[in-house]
Amino acid sequence: MKTVRVVLVEDSPVFRSALRSLLSGRGLSITVSNGAPPWNNATLQADVVLLDIGTFVKNGETLEELIREYSLLAPVLLLTREDRLEMLLAGLKGGAVGFVEQNASKSPRIWVFHLNL
Repeated sequence: MKTVRVVLVEDSPVFRSALRSLLSGRGLSITVSNGAPPWNNATLQADVVLLDIGTFVKNGETLEELIREYSLLAPVLLLTREDRLEMLLAGLKGGAVGFVEQNASKSPRIWVFHLNL
């Protein structure tokens, strides 16, 4: 069985550690990105990018650009909360293929709209 490689783009050390632990425990291979463009790291390989919409960006335009950059590496899923609808829409406009609802549940809801692997 193929291990799914996830690039996690998250700037909070506490949340990043918790997510990494949770996802690794489900058999996923996790690499953490510092938000730099992915082509700056020749060894970075991924099947999917999980990008927190509150990470490294403060507006929709910057988020769209970051998603376009990471989309060159792999399909991008956004990690979001209900109160970030404007940023979520900007992320989908920028090319994200779906989103994961960030909540306290151990079973997050994942919405994927279009994924070509």
